[in-house]
Amino acid sequence: MTVSPIRSLAVGAALVLLSLVAPPAGAQQQQQPHYRGFEAAITRQVPPASPQDPAVVDLTTVVPLPFDLRIRGVTTPTGVTLKGIKPDESDCPDANDLSKCRQRFEMALDAASSKKCTLDGAYVAQFDVTCRGGAPGLCTPGQYQLPFALTSESVCAEADGDASKPR
Repeated sequence: MTVSPIRSLAVGAALVLLSLVAPPAGAQQQQQPHYRGFEAAITRQVPPASPQDPAVVDLTTVVPLPFDLRIRGVTTPTGVTLKGIKPDESDCPDANDLSKCRQRFEMALDAASSKKCTLDGAYVAQFDVTCRGGAPGLCTPGQYQLPFALTSESVCAEADGDASKPR
């Protein structure tokens, strides 16, 4: 598997990159069903307002109906702590509609407490895949892992209000 960026967007002064991440050489890959048409992007990144606040990052997914995602957790790089995940906000039509389901997952991330000071690194979001309305034959429930990478400016400098200070 190769690293393949699927979307990047500028948010304020920060550039956020969501990539498919190749597993480390020799790593055991967990088998998961192949889900066609699953897409994702980082759609918002907000630096901390103060040293005590976490950075906020939104992961937005778009999956074909009747699939629905329920987040189970996020693995973070060393030095970044997941402080919380707000459950998805769904923009999903009726399961009988052959459309797409958009869901947003808001993550609160802390890199300042560890003095890492950036959100840079590899992440993996873990989801339970469910089927809206049963949808026999159209949907296979299971688990889905979405590897992605983030890059950010220093969250420590942002929290101190002076981005010119070296850390």
